[in-house]
This record gives sequence, C-alpha cells and structure tokens, in this order.
Amino acid sequence: MKTRARRIATAVVVVALGCPTAAWAAIRIDNPVRSGVAKGASCIVQEPGGNALTFATDATGPYLAVNSATSVAGNTTLLQTTITAEGYPGERTVYADILRIRNTCLKAGIATISIGPDVAGVAAATGPWTDLNMSLHLSAIAPPITTADLANTSQWNATSAVVTAGTVTTASSGSVAIPAGSRIQIALVVDAGTSVSTATPAELRFVTTVAM
Repeated sequence: MKTRARRIATAVVVVALGCPTAAWAAIRIDNPVRSGVAKGASCIVQEPGGNALTFATDATGPYLAVNSATSVAGNTTLLQTTITAEGYPGERTVYADILRIRNTCLKAGIATISIGPDVAGVAAATGPWTDLNMSLHLSAIAPPITTADLANTSQWNATSAVVTAGTVTTASSGSVAIPAGSRIQIALVVDAGTSVSTATPAELRFVTTVAM
C-alpha cells in the first residue's frame, strides 16, 4: 500500500507538469487549532511602594495612597492603580517610592512608563493643570531608595515621563531592566506653582509596560 500511494502521487505531479494550461480546482486544507489559555496570575506584579498606603476612599487616605484594585471603565478585566497624591502650592513634592514593579518571572524584563489615555479613552491629563507639572521616574536599582535625588543616574534612569501644564511633553520614561525575582520603584514628582488649584484634583494616567 505504501508503494502504490507513492506512485499515485508521482503520477499526479507528472500530469500537472505536462498540462500547464489545464484548469485546476482549488485545493482547500483545513487545519483547526484549539488554544486553551489558563487564567492565572501574572508574573509581573504592581505593588504599593514604601511611601504608599492602601486606602478605601479618597477621604480617608493619607497624603499619598494607592488602590491597586480599581477596574477601568470599558474593560472590566483590566485593573488600574489609583494614586492619591498631594502637592503644595509654590513647592516641589517628591514621592520617591509610590509604586514598585515586581518581577516573579523566570527571566529578566525591561520596564518603561508611558503617559497616555486609558482603555476607556479618558485623556492622559484631566482636571485643572494651571501652574502644575508632574513627572514619573523609574529607579535604576532595586528598592528601597530613600534619597529624593532623582538626578543621581546611578539610582534613577535619566529620562522621566513628564506632563507640563496638562500637556504631555515626554510621553515615555527611559527603560530599566528588572532581573528575575527583583523589584524596581516608581517616583512621582509634583511641581505646583502658586496659581495651582487647591479645590479640584488634576489627574494623570500612565501605563507601566514590562517587555520580556
């Protein structure tokens, strides 16, 4: 049977080559594939940093608070982190450790912060931004980093993501490696002039991406 099958196949090839002008029927090959994706925890985890405390509502939160279980409108399967930070008119406030990115994967990753709209289409910067600037920084070494000297490139990546008066002026931070089993931290800087609103909060949206 194996020999006969081989000869039939050869004959078909010969006929095809001998009749180049003949019309041939389309050949359809169906290859069904099933993909089962298990629902499990990601090996990249976002955690509150050393400056942050979890909170139930904004009213009960401290000056800097992190809630890591808030669903994004329009995509109930995606979680975002809500940060409540307080700036002071005429001052620069540095939160050196608002969030930490933890890599529990078996290989290293590369982390980047990007400022932009969320999945529901809400703009990156909303609310009153008059006389207000914010920037986000990634640490270049494992936490905790207690210093607020963000210009120290041995501890902090030199490129920060920046919003100036409500306009995204630097959309992405520099990229930082996260070895397997380690963490890096995110800093938030709030520069508030004397004309900044003290009644209504300004909001900033950003995404942390870890490429493996």
